[in-house]
Amino acid sequence: MSALLKSNATYRGLASALPSPDAPMPPLASAYLDFRNQLFITRDVTTGVITRSTLWSDVFTLTRASPRAVIGASGLIEYVANNTPAFSYDPVTLEPRGIYIGPAVTNLAANSNNFAAGTYTPTGVAVASAALAGPDGGTAYLLTESTNNEAQELLENASAAIAGRASVGLRVKALTATIAQISYSTASGIVAWANYNLRTGKVTRIGGSAIEAVMLPSGAGFYRLCLSAPAMLTATFRISFVADNPVADAKPVYTGTGKTMLIAGLMISAWDGDTALVPTTGATAAGAGDVFDLLPGLNTFNAAGGAVYSEVYNPATTQSAGSTYNSAPSIWGFDKDASNYFRHSLRAVSNGGHQILAAYNGGAVTSVVLYPPDGRAGGLIRGISNDVNGTQWFWDGQSLVTGTLAMSTSYTKLLVGRSRAATGSTVLGSEIAKLVYYPPLPSVAALKAEFDRMG
Repeated sequence: MSALLKSNATYRGLASALPSPDAPMPPLASAYLDFRNQLFITRDVTTGVITRSTLWSDVFTLTRASPRAVIGASGLIEYVANNTPAFSYDPVTLEPRGIYIGPAVTNLAANSNNFAAGTYTPTGVAVASAALAGPDGGTAYLLTESTNNEAQELLENASAAIAGRASVGLRVKALTATIAQISYSTASGIVAWANYNLRTGKVTRIGGSAIEAVMLPSGAGFYRLCLSAPAMLTATFRISFVADNPVADAKPVYTGTGKTMLIAGLMISAWDGDTALVPTTGATAAGAGDVFDLLPGLNTFNAAGGAVYSEVYNPATTQSAGSTYNSAPSIWGFDKDASNYFRHSLRAVSNGGHQILAAYNGGAVTSVVLYPPDGRAGGLIRGISNDVNGTQWFWDGQSLVTGTLAMSTSYTKLLVGRSRAATGSTVLGSEIAKLVYYPPLPSVAALKAEFDRMG
């Protein structure tokens, strides 16, 4: 026997204080994309019909013609199938981070995880495989320095010439060694290098023509060591021991003591910074880019533009290959055609590391420079921007930036994690935690209120 209890009490508070039935999507929004928690809510701007789902395929498509390496819920590297979103997790806390939107990029290292292959030359080090020890739960390689007075290094000697920025990412774990060095060299010697503390996660020195060096956790106690440098016409890459000297010069010669570290997952690319790993086994390999599109039948978009709130993790580097507005990773954009689109991007570190809003209108380009975001690799960037023809408002919780850019009034869709081009240097190369789209907001006060709501 069961009892059904009913109450005859009525709500006595303010109706306006009740949450929206579409919560947590704000009442003024028409697309709420919480990639961190995989909750997706949209509102048809014509009929008001709500679509609410925890299934991504109900709301958007993700096109990518190859698998994608990403940190999974276990904290280890996983490989997501073609045309499937790469939802990423923090390798230390295991908390969800959001959806990774990455570029099409080729790994120029012919053997990304076989460091005993003929494409590597050891000097002063012994190389041995270590089963089940890698950041993906698979094989890593143990490097042990010799006890001779010599350079202690492993050289990758097969990567091709790199015409643009040269970037490397290598997963490294401390055993008895504490400091590792990554360097690039040409026929004239080492031209770019950096030292990394494998216990504190800090870059301790950067030298030569190196542009940017960062460290990011990569699961199973590994760090991803990233280094960006100028074009390398005859580049080779090396990982070196440095007698645990945090300020060691490039490729030091010293008498080793048998210290050890684990390495795995080498990525060498002609890219602005390190990207998701593309595995290789004996030859270079190309990884496809992510192309995200909201389902058009949801009818969430206003042709005039609108407002976008975003939470995005700073890429491994924000260095732009061209150091121009047209070569910077994009968080989101509006699209019409090749001559008419709009985007919110991160600008080159060498140009101050600012964010920008850029309008392409009939081929003419105008832009508004925003304040720099959190400059840490992996740091969370928050902001909201309302953009229609002749009016730009941007608010990051501290500073308001305004503009009067000429924009199209007939956009057709929202771009996520990229500019109009689905490939190239305007693809984000990082995770988006949350993105909320609004038809145009009525005022700066409304803009700030929506930012506070999302906080």
